[in-house]
Amino acid sequence: AHKLALELRWIPSAKNTTKTMSSARDPPFNPPPFNPRLNDARHPLPPPLSGDSDRPVFVRKAVQRRAIDYTANNLIHSAERAYTASLTRNPIQDSVLVKPTSGSMLDFPPSWKLRHVPASSFALKFVHVSANKIKTPINKVIFMPDGRRVLTCSQNGEFTLWNAASFNFETILQAHNNPVRTATVSHSENWLISADDSGQIKYWQMNFNNLKQTQAHGEPIRGVSFSPTDLKFATCADDATIKIFDFARAKAETTLNGHGGDVRCVQWHDTKSVVASGGGRDCVVKLWDPRVGAQRQCLSTLHMHKGSVNCLKWNQNGHHLVTGSKDASLKVTDIRTLKTISSHVGPYSKDIASVTWHPHDERVFTSGAGDGSIAYWIVGGGSDPQAEVRGAHESQTNDIAWHPAGHLLVSGSNDNAIKFWCRNRPGEVARDTTSRVTKAEYAQEAIVAAHQQAVAATQGGGIGSTRGVLGETTTAGIARASAVPGLSRPPPPRPPSGGPPTGQPPPPQAPSGAPPPPRPPPPRAPSGPAPPSST
Repeated sequence: AHKLALELRWIPSAKNTTKTMSSARDPPFNPPPFNPRLNDARHPLPPPLSGDSDRPVFVRKAVQRRAIDYTANNLIHSAERAYTASLTRNPIQDSVLVKPTSGSMLDFPPSWKLRHVPASSFALKFVHVSANKIKTPINKVIFMPDGRRVLTCSQNGEFTLWNAASFNFETILQAHNNPVRTATVSHSENWLISADDSGQIKYWQMNFNNLKQTQAHGEPIRGVSFSPTDLKFATCADDATIKIFDFARAKAETTLNGHGGDVRCVQWHDTKSVVASGGGRDCVVKLWDPRVGAQRQCLSTLHMHKGSVNCLKWNQNGHHLVTGSKDASLKVTDIRTLKTISSHVGPYSKDIASVTWHPHDERVFTSGAGDGSIAYWIVGGGSDPQAEVRGAHESQTNDIAWHPAGHLLVSGSNDNAIKFWCRNRPGEVARDTTSRVTKAEYAQEAIVAAHQQAVAATQGGGIGSTRGVLGETTTAGIARASAVPGLSRPPPPRPPSGGPPTGQPPPPQAPSGAPPPPRPPPPRAPSGPAPPSST
């Protein structure tokens, strides 16, 4: 059957057959050697020949991509919310209890339904990694307003669009001639502004039609942010200045001076005329009002960090400001009192490079570190992270962004790739990527855990002979059975009864053949008169 298949696949066309039969000088046709893997189901046979070509046409094998679709869960819970009226309006009482099984995936509510359970918003499961053919660091990642595509800004000045559902490549565009440092989308979702290392800013429509470009700074631009009305935007650069631009004229109206060095980040408040900026050399956070005079534009200066402020972000409630610094700390400040309400120090060995708030839960924020880790924090939940993905990237996590629906997280890094993360399924436990990374170690841990459960079952029967999972054993054999051969270290031997306590050296002994040591003399009675009798 294999030979017949090979003959049918490699038979020449009629034209070449006539030529071969009429000419004896042509070499005879020799089929290729037999390969059993060609007839495997995983390697299907190529299609038959067409036309006059003798070479088979191989079709690329279809690859099944993992897709993250949030439509079903949102539709189900939207219908339940429309047809089921609640009397208490209490999210805890109205919430559906999801069982920790894989079959409960259809009942898994979206993140906006479980605001009272912040842990349900942690995206800890790795989904997909995407990278360009030309390897280059990713400086900025942005979800488009509709949530269908992801825009990445790379070190070589390119814009790359990725599908946010199947994570495949869509298009690429050479946007700048220099590395693109930052970009932002207007609140009206109609405009995009990008900035590069040469100090240029460019206006883009949502179809990536470049309308205007202007020279904003003489140094690399670090941050761009729109005002609440989209009529103005703020930029910060390494020249220690913050500029307020008129969007229509593309000209600077105000220049804010006050930082002692480069300005790493800037963001305009969502509803107020307040601009927050973080300094690199002076390590301070400044709040500005661009409406007042040049002498009174700085509203307040916050000395919160001991290192340069790399990132900051306003909360959606408009009251909280989170800042990340090079000293590996995160601070949440309430601008109503100008006091730090929550301080977080992660187990990082490097600085905090990026931070962002969850789109639906105002208590949850996510940070990316210089060692490639991604951590999830809760305001007022302690200084330690609530969840962490160690080793998420091989290099510094430059930027992270949430999907507008809150179910997907994307991160860009200096390791030339972007990665997508989603929420764990019901009953699924997040796997640690640092301590146990191989299947053998997972299997070893499972064996040890099963053995410990078996030993605990045998110990529950009482003293003497017991019958449990491991069979009939005795209490003396339980101690010996607690150590798994080849998987755990046996306990140290117990010292003999009457010996010295553990940790002290034994007393010296006389060598063999030597006379025994002399006995100590008996104690003498004290001299002097005898004490009086008690009688």
